[in-house]
Amino acid sequence: MKKQLVFILMSLLFVATTYAQRTVTVQGVVTDANFNEPVIGANILVKGTTLGTICDVDGKYLLENVPANGTLVFSFIGMKTVEVKVDGKKTINVELSDDVQKLEDVVVIGYGTSKAKDLTAPISVVKSDQIASQATTSPMSALQGKVPGMNVVASGTPGSGPKVTIRGLGSFGDTSPLYVVDGMFYDNLNSATL
Repeated sequence: MKKQLVFILMSLLFVATTYAQRTVTVQGVVTDANFNEPVIGANILVKGTTLGTICDVDGKYLLENVPANGTLVFSFIGMKTVEVKVDGKKTINVELSDDVQKLEDVVVIGYGTSKAKDLTAPISVVKSDQIASQATTSPMSALQGKVPGMNVVASGTPGSGPKVTIRGLGSFGDTSPLYVVDGMFYDNLNSATL
């Protein structure tokens, strides 16, 4: 009788641990809710673990050894994170929607980043439509009069660009501006460099 009781208890313990450790292989497709296109490179992670994968070029994924009672976390930059309970399912398809947030203007400065409203240094932006209708011979002459405190002095030497200073000729240090054109940085802007 004692042997039978031990056998029954061991069997129950084995069944309980087997059920508690049950895992499944989960696969599916992650798509964009707006365009019904695959989300290439979306992250899929088992919540609370380091087990995860990413989607392929078709938005498909395959994740092995997922706890049957686990939760999958689907995420991608610019999209809302979605959590889905596995509940023993082997196929889980997910649609991710855009995570639209109002962003403030951020300015990258030499010593970090700052919100435009908190910045103490002067920033001037000239859009292309502001100077497109002007007939000028150089980009500097097109900017003259559009940027406050900008002085343009032609050197008179053939092939050389004009000397540009910002916020005063009598300032200490370097008063020449840093130009950002289509994301490229220039410290000297003339027709030859464009």
